This record gives sequence, structure tokens and C-alpha cells, in this order.
Amino acid sequence: MLHYVQQIPVLAWDWSVRDLGTALNTMTLLEQQIRYSLDFWFLFIKKNCAAISGGNEHAPRRQRGA
Repeated sequence: MLHYVQQIPVLAWDWSVRDLGTALNTMTLLEQQIRYSLDFWFLFIKKNCAAISGGNEHAPRRQRGA
């Protein structure tokens, strides 16, 4: 019985380390996906805003009446 009781913390520690590793791997994957999607949306919005505003920001602005 004493031997069994001594085994529990070791098993618990082993599992927590394993879970932590899995959680870290999952977090890095999630972080990469979030970064990729943020980059995608940033470029997507930038492109659409450029299209809406009439293209290049550095170009002289055209008057609506002209």
C-alpha cells in the first residue's frame, strides 16, 4: 500500500509534464494559426481599403467632379 501511495505523485507529475508539453505544442500551433490569419486579414483589409480609396495612397487624390 505504501508503495502504491508513493507511485501516485510520480504518475501525477509525469502526466502533468506530458499535458504541459501537449498544451505548449497546442498553444504554439494556435499561435501560428492566429498569426497567419491576422496577417491574412491585415493584408485583405489593406487591399480592400486601397481598392475602396482608389488605389495608391501616395497618388494625388482625384476630385469627385473631375
